Amino acid sequence: IYLNAIGRADEGRDYYIRVVTEFPNSRLFPDALYNIGESFFHGDDFESALKFYERVEIFTDSHVYLLSLYKKSWCYFNMAEYDTAFKSFVKTVRATDRFVETSGKTKLDLRAEALRDLTLTYSQVGQPKNALKVFEKIAPKQHLELTEKLARVYFEQGDYDKSNTVLRVLMQATPDSWRLLTYQRMVIDNAHKKGVMKSTVTETQRLVGLFEKFQGDAPPDKLAREREAFSLQVRELATSYHEIGRTTLNKKILNMSHLLYEVYFKMFPADAFTKDMATNYAVLLLNLKLHDKAVVQFERLLELQLTQEQEKMAAHGAV
Repeated sequence: IYLNAIGRADEGRDYYIRVVTEFPNSRLFPDALYNIGESFFHGDDFESALKFYERVEIFTDSHVYLLSLYKKSWCYFNMAEYDTAFKSFVKTVRATDRFVETSGKTKLDLRAEALRDLTLTYSQVGQPKNALKVFEKIAPKQHLELTEKLARVYFEQGDYDKSNTVLRVLMQATPDSWRLLTYQRMVIDNAHKKGVMKSTVTETQRLVGLFEKFQGDAPPDKLAREREAFSLQVRELATSYHEIGRTTLNKKILNMSHLLYEVYFKMFPADAFTKDMATNYAVLLLNLKLHDKAVVQFERLLELQLTQEQEKMAAHGAV
């Protein structure tokens, strides 16, 4: 195992081959098979690794049995045999469930890893609209989390339309759950990454309504987490659109930034970043040539405890 870890897998393999060939009745026989497979796996020889992981499968009582199933799944994945890999990950999850049920021991880490990798594999072979039903059959207690994870996988892969498809399915399945806050934030991220500014603003405004809906129903810790994440999201969108609109002299983009600032002040009037945002907003009003509103905003700024630089800007703007 040590030689595998330090990149000398061939040397370690020789020791395990001796066990397999000279001591076929040894209690270490399954371990030796597994570690020979590991040596090939770490050398990116997945076909050879697969053969040894498969030989471990007859030793269902061995502590490396479940590990072999899991690594076998990764062999298929790395060989781009995604359909087979998906089925193999499902087999790993179900075998782990049976092990826990019959032995009373836990294998939660391995099960969690198999489920996580299952979503990655599904992204290669499955239909986004069917994901929730598929995952519900495999892991009824984790199907929402798995489907949300799949939406994130699609996002990371740059497949924003598929991510949105998954999120819409989740939203339809959980219309009265605080989880809609998370899903809607992800929809906003997808719209932003696609570069569709108008849609980004619309989806952001829609999330305000969802916060109002779940204000008294969501668990306090979950609501606080979502508010913090949304605050950051809106700040970044408003200021980035402001900068793009300012540098390109694009009034439409400046107006969209204006709408995002309004969302921010409605949602977070006492946020730690409100002073910075209020200062930026006053500048935006000047950029939009809304001079009367800008003067009012700068006068309001003077009533706040600003930094020296912000005070100078506010005083100059008010004048």
